Amino acid sequence: KSFYPFDSISTSLVSDNHPEWNSTAFCYHKPTKRFIFCSTGGELDSRTRYLYDYSLVQNKYSSEPIFQFDADAVIEFLGKGRPKIYNNFVSKKEAWPNLVPNAMAVHPKTNDFYLLCCEDRILIVFSQFGQIQDVSYLDEKNYANPISISFLENGDLIVANQGVIESKFNRISW
Repeated sequence: KSFYPFDSISTSLVSDNHPEWNSTAFCYHKPTKRFIFCSTGGELDSRTRYLYDYSLVQNKYSSEPIFQFDADAVIEFLGKGRPKIYNNFVSKKEAWPNLVPNAMAVHPKTNDFYLLCCEDRILIVFSQFGQIQDVSYLDEKNYANPISISFLENGDLIVANQGVIESKFNRISW
């Protein structure tokens, strides 16, 4: 961790034993003082994704994931509400979205995890216990290149899209 002015005196090592996974998305959860990471695991062809955390209070990584999810289960959930999109994916199973989250945020009121897969333009919402709450395919007209997400204190989701910021989602009011 580092403190301003970000020099060697104000920087300290938080872990000697780096986890065996690569992070694809990251966010800070202020109420619990945790960094939360999304990982694809160690196997290149795996469709399983994991959420891990690093506690700033305890100064350590959790060895067990907060939860894990299967990318194919997310696509199937997407198909329940949007059969046209799902049928297109099913007809080209080899071209199913990778569903590698590049951005994530925690809803300030519900503690739901929002994961954005930028390449696929898919927004996934999980409960704090890992159950899929919603999956949205972001229309290419409005979100040609979504790159980041964040929340306002009132719960409005901010989606940054090629430098344009959109505030259209509020999970509480859906």
